[in-house]
Amino acid sequence: MKKYLVLFVILAAAISAQNKVIEKDGKLYLAGKMIVKFKDTGSTGLYKKGNVPQTTIDELSEFGVNEIKTAVTPERTDSKYYDDLKRTYVLTYDSPYTPEAVTKKLSKLKDVEWVEPYYIYKTTLEPNDPRYQDGTQWYLDSISVSKAWDITTGSEDIIIAIIDTGVDWDHPDLAANIWNNEDEIAGNGIDDDNNGYIDDIRGWDFGGTDGTPDNNPEEDDPTHGTEVAGFASAVTNNGIGIAGIGYRCKLMAVKVSQANLGRTNIVYGPEGIAYAAEKGAKVINCSWGGAPYSNYLQSVINYATSLGALVISSADNDNSNEPTYPSSYYNVLSVGGIDSNNVKYNASNYGATVDLVAPATGGMYTTQQNDTYITGKSGTSYSSPIVAGIAGLVFSEFDNYTPQQIAEQIRVNTDDIYDVSDNSGYKYQLGSGKANAYKAVSNHNSISIRAEDFVYTDLSNGNGALEADEDFSIGVKFINYLNPASSIIVTLESLSSYVTVNKSSFTISSAATLDTVDNYNDPFTLSIAGNVPVNEYVELLLKFSGSNYDDFQLIRIRLNNEYQTQDINNIALTITSNGMLGYNYYDDPPSEGDGLVYQNGDNLLYESGFLYGTGSSSIMDCVHRVYLESREVPDEGSEYNEPNDFEKRLPFGLLTPGTIADQQGRTVFSDENDSSPLGIETHLNTFSFTEDGYEDLIILKYVMYNTTSVTVNNLYAGVFFDLDMNDYANDSVGYDNTGQFAYIMDNDSDESEKINEIIGTALISDTQYGYQPLNNRDSSFNDDTQRDTNPVFTDEDKWLSLSGGVADYGYTGDVAVIASGGPYSIEPGGYINIAFAVAGGYTIDSLRTSIQNARLKYAGIPTDVEDNNEELSYNFSLSQNYPNPFNPSTTVKFSVPTGSAVQTTLVVYNILGQKVASLINKKMSPGEYSITFDSSKYGLSSGVYFYRLTAGSHVTTKKMILLK
Repeated sequence: MKKYLVLFVILAAAISAQNKVIEKDGKLYLAGKMIVKFKDTGSTGLYKKGNVPQTTIDELSEFGVNEIKTAVTPERTDSKYYDDLKRTYVLTYDSPYTPEAVTKKLSKLKDVEWVEPYYIYKTTLEPNDPRYQDGTQWYLDSISVSKAWDITTGSEDIIIAIIDTGVDWDHPDLAANIWNNEDEIAGNGIDDDNNGYIDDIRGWDFGGTDGTPDNNPEEDDPTHGTEVAGFASAVTNNGIGIAGIGYRCKLMAVKVSQANLGRTNIVYGPEGIAYAAEKGAKVINCSWGGAPYSNYLQSVINYATSLGALVISSADNDNSNEPTYPSSYYNVLSVGGIDSNNVKYNASNYGATVDLVAPATGGMYTTQQNDTYITGKSGTSYSSPIVAGIAGLVFSEFDNYTPQQIAEQIRVNTDDIYDVSDNSGYKYQLGSGKANAYKAVSNHNSISIRAEDFVYTDLSNGNGALEADEDFSIGVKFINYLNPASSIIVTLESLSSYVTVNKSSFTISSAATLDTVDNYNDPFTLSIAGNVPVNEYVELLLKFSGSNYDDFQLIRIRLNNEYQTQDINNIALTITSNGMLGYNYYDDPPSEGDGLVYQNGDNLLYESGFLYGTGSSSIMDCVHRVYLESREVPDEGSEYNEPNDFEKRLPFGLLTPGTIADQQGRTVFSDENDSSPLGIETHLNTFSFTEDGYEDLIILKYVMYNTTSVTVNNLYAGVFFDLDMNDYANDSVGYDNTGQFAYIMDNDSDESEKINEIIGTALISDTQYGYQPLNNRDSSFNDDTQRDTNPVFTDEDKWLSLSGGVADYGYTGDVAVIASGGPYSIEPGGYINIAFAVAGGYTIDSLRTSIQNARLKYAGIPTDVEDNNEELSYNFSLSQNYPNPFNPSTTVKFSVPTGSAVQTTLVVYNILGQKVASLINKKMSPGEYSITFDSSKYGLSSGVYFYRLTAGSHVTTKKMILLK
């Protein structure tokens, strides 16, 4: 019988590591804590009930996890995001591993949907010298708030939550507007409203200075929160102090900060947002932010929005157009800053994610802790509560609007500031303009159409990447948030010299309130210049025009990526331009890539890359070196280091179909980033095939050129694979002497049922085989043969692994492997070919077959394939799905005929002719393709179904059988 751990909550102060903050690469997070979301366990609902199976506890304990508790305990079961948060937990651990290392490993556990470090954020306030006299609230006239008060002075039923450093709730200019929790009886020590917080009369303090939560959200020092609250809704018309924009709207104080690293940081932001929404806040102000993106925080914001709360956030003060969070999340109204002359505040962020601007500097006068007032500070921290106060008024006037509609009502009713000469360099970068409270509450005829979703289609070579000298299309789904609209012309413009718009307009004939429309059947088309740089961000502009309606929306996309995923057959692997495989770089979590996927399953890769050398002092590589965090010097953050000695020379390009393979790619990189380079330039060519016997493998051919005037001797080269299968802690690494290949598999794999993948890799260009297993966790052995990566995978370890020949042992646990070849010599100006196969299967026998076929196929690859781009011709065809009958998935292969790109659809119908699934609907270039149809996603029952392919004027239909 399985054992379960019933989760419980303890005080944050009990774990001292929770107060330790690490700062790295501009990110802040708590040491020793992570956020994890477990997968849905179906009918058992274990994780949703707060029960973690013993098997999962055992896996987590290997990293020193000593506490598991629910992150946010949602109360509102009517929210569609309720289940998401019920499966989200905080893990506290005590081990020497960095949060990056732990999160990457834990993400491979079979029950984990995602895992990330426990991110925290900075308040977005920056001090400035005073320039205006105390008591001057010039910004009220600037945003026309007094005229707005003629229409509404807000409602006491509208609550504005200040998620911040606390609020001086007994301040004489705030006290009368402080929210009171009528469901709680003060001072009785009982949780009367059963929300998990005892005596939360005015709000809640989630951590305070020392990590101990309590019911007093008072600000400890005159830091931030009380100032923010004053702008949002200080008591107005009371004869003292200042006027707050929200006038009669109530203020909920939610303290989510801690003092560490010499400043006050936002540590419990997600918990505070959820609390405020559940207690009825209609507006939630977040005058804080930073990087990076957090699944956890986005999930909580979605939950709050579903409960009727509008989240508003400052755009941050980095003078940057890079996204920061929470301002750049979906369902957040992002506010940038201007000065008293309507000029961009010099520190304010700008760009595609900013929705509007409000005053941020120029003698901003507001309440301060200890019953005082302050002037002279600056920051978008002030812009955000100004708009939050306006939102309180708008909610009071439009009480039937959703949070998204309130946000759009505010956004479309702003003042144009782009005619100000000093803003000329920020055209379209400051959102819709300056907030105007009067317009927002008085205009009942507003229209707001926004692009909600984008489908980018490669119209040139069909590889799905937007590359230099290519054409692509953009299909857009629009939503009309406010009043019904008709005859709206949507025009797309390019703000970049690297992109030309060919088809630029689309007309929305009509759209009712909250209707969606799209141009998927008539998309915008564009061309990319041949000289576009690698990883170039470009901006496109959507303009909307109609009767009494003009609007725009800025779009930011990246072109000419230096990595792509080769995925034409059963094994998909991301190839980069810097020697790495699986991901373009290894961050937390690994990003820019899909890893390694077999048979459309989960990613199996933790890390992979190319390496070579002539000795322990001359290793050229891109794989990890250090795992551990220096916990003795927390201010210096992590010592975790990913070396990369390779410099890209040619971005990875993918051709589908290729000249001799169904899909092939090419990139070039050198070792010039190393302090003592060998002077080798490597041309990587990759090949994938779809024919029977070759559909489970990919070939990596490295052509290594000696660019120096001396011979390179004793050269060994190899590929490193750290794979995490279904249970990485119980993986096995070994070597098959019959087929001469290395493999990693789940040690619990039941080959008879073919339920667990096995991934193999082998040298296929010659017979100078090398294989060395690596243990990622056990550093207890120190002999000259067995290798480990823990705690440090040194250059000596890498050299011995490359040059050690074929080891006669393996490991079980958290393992990795290096497959290599050598020794080789390269004359000056000469080159060598060294190639590896990566194959997937469910049995060792199937891997043997695939590796043997890879060697046969490699022997037939010509040596001059790199620049051969000759076109192949294709006929229109639709193959019988395989397997058939199927349950639940089947693969469909088809060909789009030679000619120009054509609109292509692949649709599944039931026996009554009713459409049950649309698998493809886009323009596609000539070529051969395959797609997997997973019937479980559509809730289909057993029976006969038909699938119809349309490509231009060509149409054909075939029958398939689902048998459960």
